[in-house]
Amino acid sequence: MYKKFFAGYFVPEQQLKEKIYETLEKLTFSSPEEWSKDILEYANPQKPSEEILRNLIEHIPQINGKQEIFNVLEIDECLRQISITLDSLLEEIYLGDLLINELYRTFTNQFLGVRYFIASIIISKKLTDGLQYDSDKIYAYLTDRALNISPKDIFVAARLAEEEIGRVASDKNEGQSFEKFIYDFESSIENDIRKNLAEIIKESLFRAYSEAFLKNVNLVNEFLQLDETLTNKGLKEWSESILKVIKENTNLRLEIKDGRGGARERKGFTWDDEKKVEFYKAVESLPKMRIKG
Repeated sequence: MYKKFFAGYFVPEQQLKEKIYETLEKLTFSSPEEWSKDILEYANPQKPSEEILRNLIEHIPQINGKQEIFNVLEIDECLRQISITLDSLLEEIYLGDLLINELYRTFTNQFLGVRYFIASIIISKKLTDGLQYDSDKIYAYLTDRALNISPKDIFVAARLAEEEIGRVASDKNEGQSFEKFIYDFESSIENDIRKNLAEIIKESLFRAYSEAFLKNVNLVNEFLQLDETLTNKGLKEWSESILKVIKENTNLRLEIKDGRGGARERKGFTWDDEKKVEFYKAVESLPKMRIKG
């Protein structure tokens, strides 16, 4: 499967240049505010490979960061790495759009609950006729805070919430500012998701791979005829290490201070030496495996 995935990048040099150009075309179309069409001229597949490489290193920050790697690679290997990087950036945009759509589909009631919460406060404080329904109950139903809720109860709560929200939205004094705030608030949520999406995807993939590897590692043990397998204790330690990495990165994104009261520096999801040591400490406590002799 691994070889099959990368097979599409092991093509002649000219095809790599054309593939890079096609991906850049899609990037300029999908995200024109970030990817100017000027970049297409720098990647013209009719230009020499060395010139394309220089241009892309100079004008694309995500590629410029890999310059040290390019210094030790042949030109076709450099183009291959650029193609893989650009495909990843394009797929991040596609995945971002997909996840935003799925976000609204999956958390429809939660978003409605936030709208309703804000509307209910405005009604209570500023509208003369006040709230018509039990706001605490409706909010609890919409945000999964109530127990044993039937789909019918949630549907009714949503309808009542929409009715109250409509009252605020149509109010001549409060409606315009309410709608603008909701738009700005939901846009801010979308922007934060897109900004952190690459980090979160890496964390999720790291977690998914780690869990799948641990579930199947005994196949390796059997193939190599190792005496011992991972114990429950070993699996638990690996699991805790995985969750610790994810928790630390969540704290960084939310700018949560550490236990000593100092602010953490926001670096994103990077594998520095400290994190490597922290994560792989679990390995040292795993059972020592011996090959049957």
